[in-house]
Amino acid sequence: MAVSRADEESEYTPAGMLAFVNAVAWISHREDHHPSLVVGYNSARVEYWTHAIGGLSENDFICAAKVDALFDL
Repeated sequence: MAVSRADEESEYTPAGMLAFVNAVAWISHREDHHPSLVVGYNSARVEYWTHAIGGLSENDFICAAKVDALFDL
């Protein structure tokens, strides 16, 4: 089980996608909680789950909400 969000037809340019990835990295570093991140030319998928407990933790939802806001920019 994981919390995930995918954007399969992003309107980001390649530079915009790189900025998105950097923003996700910044959030991940600040929260010390790192997602699975798959990036394509115009697509992105971000997935959070806590390996240590084999499921979802409160931090997964916090980080997912912060990244979710990036998708809506």
